[in-house]
Amino acid sequence: MIKKTLRMVVSLLLIVFLFGSSGCILSSDKNPPRPPENIDWKDRTEREHCVDILLLTYKHRNIERYKELLHSDYVWYMQEEDVLKGYDHILTRDQDIEGTERIFDAHSLELSLYGSGWDVWTPEVGTCDNCWTSTRTYTISVQFESEGSEYQGIEQQVIIVVVPDETDPSKYQILQAYDQSPSGG
Repeated sequence: MIKKTLRMVVSLLLIVFLFGSSGCILSSDKNPPRPPENIDWKDRTEREHCVDILLLTYKHRNIERYKELLHSDYVWYMQEEDVLKGYDHILTRDQDIEGTERIFDAHSLELSLYGSGWDVWTPEVGTCDNCWTSTRTYTISVQFESEGSEYQGIEQQVIIVVVPDETDPSKYQILQAYDQSPSGG
């Protein structure tokens, strides 16, 4: 008898909690789902859009937009300090995307990028019309929950090179990023 009464009391409390305290949980009038965020994805028709989109891809962890941002010949040049630790001197587009996907899976992630201004960029070999370079200061903080590891970056310099998109020359893509100053170019 006591078990039956106790079971009934617990059931009634559960019903009161679920339905009585905040209205019916099945009601569509209470707490409607939040609409998706309205993200201002720039159209890459201005070179600064590449920087804006880069920051947004990290903020919203959107790997597809990140891929669109990178030219098919994209290369990330590592800092000399990283090369001395045994890392390759460069990351190809595919390697960079693979690493960025892992970063986007992090428990917490924050990228800051400061600076402005663009200068005409001339490649070491050949010519490049409407190509630009900009030096920015950045910090990145990443925490991986499963590994318990955290990287809290210090302010560093990155040189970004943007060029016309291969399929739509009215838009820009990132061709190169130097985590150190490039030698001659």
